Amino acid sequence: MKKLKLALAYFLLPAAGIAISFESYAVSCGDTITSQETLTQDLVCATNPALTITGPLGGLDMDGFTVTCSASTDDGILLNGLSASLTSGVIDNCNNSIMLQDDGSHYVTSVDIDDPDGVGVLISSDSNFVTGIQIQSDGVTSRNGIETEDPANYNQIIGNTIDSTGGDGIYLEG
Repeated sequence: MKKLKLALAYFLLPAAGIAISFESYAVSCGDTITSQETLTQDLVCATNPALTITGPLGGLDMDGFTVTCSASTDDGILLNGLSASLTSGVIDNCNNSIMLQDDGSHYVTSVDIDDPDGVGVLISSDSNFVTGIQIQSDGVTSRNGIETEDPANYNQIIGNTIDSTGGDGIYLEG
C-alpha cells in the first residue's frame, strides 16, 4: 500500500502544478552555457574567459551575483553565436568584462562592471542591444567603457553609465 501512495503522489504532484526537478545545473567557471541558466552564487574564476554564453538558446541571469576574474588579464563573459543574453549581476576585475561576438543580436542589460583592465563591453558583432550597464573604473588601467570594433553595425547602446575610464566612455570604430 505504501508503494501505491508514493506512486500516486509522484504522478499527482505534477498534475497539480507542482514542478519536480531531479536535475540541477550549477554554473561554474569555464562553463559554456547553451540554455537559460541562473547564477546561484558568486564565482571567482581563473579561466579565460570566465564564462561563455552561446546562442541562440544560451542565457544567464546573474541574479545579483558577481563573477570576478582572479587575474586582471583574464576576460569575463563571452557571448557568441546568435542571440545570447546576459542580465542582472556584477563583473569585477576582468580584462574585457563582456565580449559580444559571432552572429550578434545579443542582449545585455542591468550589469555592473567594476574595475575592467581592458574594455567594459567589447562589441565585434552586429545588432546587439546593450542597456542599463554601469561601468566604474579606477580611471588608470582601463581603456574604453564600451567599444565597437569594425565591422559592428546596427548596435543599440542605450541608457548606460560610464565613470572614470582611462579612455573614452563609448568608442565607435568603423
